Amino acid sequence: MSENEEHSKKILCLSLNQDNSFLAAGTETGFNMYNTSNFESENIKKFKFEGGVSQISMINQFCVFLLVGNNSNKNFPDNKLIIWNNDKKEIFASLNFSSKILGIYLKPKNFYVILKNKFYVYKFEKFEIIDEVKTYDNPNGIYAISKDLNSNIFCYPENENVGTITIKDYNKISYDNNNNNFLIKKINAHKSKIACICLSFLDDFLATASEKGTIIRIFRIKDGLLLQELRRGSEHALIYSIAFNKENTFLCCSSDKGTIHIFNLKIEIQNETKNQKSVFSYVTNFFGVNNQYLNSEWSFAKFKIPFDDMSKSIVCFNKNNLVNIFTYKGKFFELKFDIEKGGEIKNVDSEIPFIKM
Repeated sequence: MSENEEHSKKILCLSLNQDNSFLAAGTETGFNMYNTSNFESENIKKFKFEGGVSQISMINQFCVFLLVGNNSNKNFPDNKLIIWNNDKKEIFASLNFSSKILGIYLKPKNFYVILKNKFYVYKFEKFEIIDEVKTYDNPNGIYAISKDLNSNIFCYPENENVGTITIKDYNKISYDNNNNNFLIKKINAHKSKIACICLSFLDDFLATASEKGTIIRIFRIKDGLLLQELRRGSEHALIYSIAFNKENTFLCCSSDKGTIHIFNLKIEIQNETKNQKSVFSYVTNFFGVNNQYLNSEWSFAKFKIPFDDMSKSIVCFNKNNLVNIFTYKGKFFELKFDIEKGGEIKNVDSEIPFIKM
């Protein structure tokens, strides 16, 4: 592996660090590291990795990376986890698994490996397995984990009940063979399979979306209470990414429809939400109708990604509550929205190609 090499154009994965200050883009020949507040070329670090990088995870200062290859190099198949020491520019260790690795996440004390039907939690110091859990078919490697470096809250789709999410705390100590003491709560979030989940920055709230992609639900972690129901749209969609801002006042999401939706949250305070409700919502109150379509809240603001740039994307809020969008076509957008009026966003603050396609 070496720095400052030209890379293949195809993006295989995008990953943000815990505070969204750095973006990693895995390609067919390596990966690039970007400072999300400054995409100038002199701030980009490029690493060549034979066979490409299909998964990557880093801690905020990125002295250590978790990497997974692209299966095009026999030495770095997609079922082999590579632990890369970036200070010494060498492979520190590797672990082989029985099937393709679909997700990885690095914390200071633990790291997580997600497979199609199972996930593992390791202690980083001795590579000791502290939990090994079978799950239902999870071909997209869906999970959510705390962004707080000192926390190890982990959420994943239940292995028995469709639409249910299990929440565990790996800072707790387990004293039995079944690791039940890690368990915090199970939340029955949806009737269909889970497609996307996200934890708030302080692990107090969980956002969930099913394969239908029409509704996002917000739950309180400590008691599993449903606090808010947000409507992305009326047509089915695949939700790619969900993100809270640090104050839990806004939430954004991206999907295969190409529209970025921004919702006003009322989970921390009891003020009236600014999200638009259905024009028929009065029916619910007047006649006592319990209808999901009528009760859910529509997005407060939205932005349509230009057609030529539409692709899979991830989203986040930066420190100024601007919305950042990173697409698999290598385009970065930064959106500023009116926090009082919302509405359609037609102009962007920044639009930068971070990988030339």
